[in-house]
Amino acid sequence: MANHPTATLVTGANSGMGRETALGLARAGRDVVATVRDETKAAAFRASFPEPSRLVGVETLELGDLASVRAAAARLIAAGRVFDTIILNAGVMTPPYRRTVDGYESQFQANYLGHALLFRLLDEAGLVARDAKVISVSSLSGEKGRASSVAEFEALAKVGESDYDAMRSYRESKLAQTLWSRELHERHGERLRSYAVHPGVVNTNLFYRAGGPFYKALMQPAAWLGYLTGFLSTPRRGASTVLSLALGDERRSGLYWASKKPRKPNPLVEDAALRAALWDWTTRATS
Repeated sequence: MANHPTATLVTGANSGMGRETALGLARAGRDVVATVRDETKAAAFRASFPEPSRLVGVETLELGDLASVRAAAARLIAAGRVFDTIILNAGVMTPPYRRTVDGYESQFQANYLGHALLFRLLDEAGLVARDAKVISVSSLSGEKGRASSVAEFEALAKVGESDYDAMRSYRESKLAQTLWSRELHERHGERLRSYAVHPGVVNTNLFYRAGGPFYKALMQPAAWLGYLTGFLSTPRRGASTVLSLALGDERRSGLYWASKKPRKPNPLVEDAALRAALWDWTTRATS
């Protein structure tokens, strides 16, 4: 591993907080490998990135398709870079109901299952450096999650359209992400550092995908009001806690972070049996 070049991996790096994260890393002198959803976005990202010498790879990755996750991982493995930091940033929020090609609700797969599989494949291939940092971008919504058993998470993952509640699915996918981040620390904290981060309420494309042009027009003045009141953060500000963990030497692994300091997570995160059972189910669900 020592003979392989190292880099930082950022998923969903072409816009919003992911782009600000990738740019902050590059400006700090880090080599960045970015993932984006398709080749059109990849080409645009390569052409527009202000620090091209630090952008050492751009891979297409559709988290809503586990075959795409496996193909992206295979390309990353073939490239041979070892990752000293992995930032699991990409995600979707409250979209219309869609079941993925793998049979899962789209938010649960994109926000949680796809990232868990990506990490596992890279780790099994030996591409996660010793003392690497794994940063999962979670959400305040996850603090309100209620799923307390694997059966509940599985039901959410396979929910039908008639029972779909977009915000509930988003909330529980973010709880699952935080549980996974803590369990990663419990299982592998001797060789890596794991952090979950609430970035704040950030004005990104996630807010505009749920509606049409009229909804988007209404959201623009609401965004400015959010900035004025401090409720809403810019993508750059939202990336600040992730960047502080990625670029710093914080040794307290397994914690949940917001505003550059530890924050009390959802109480369910302390349930060791739930974390372990979810981890095992996730491995089976993505195998």
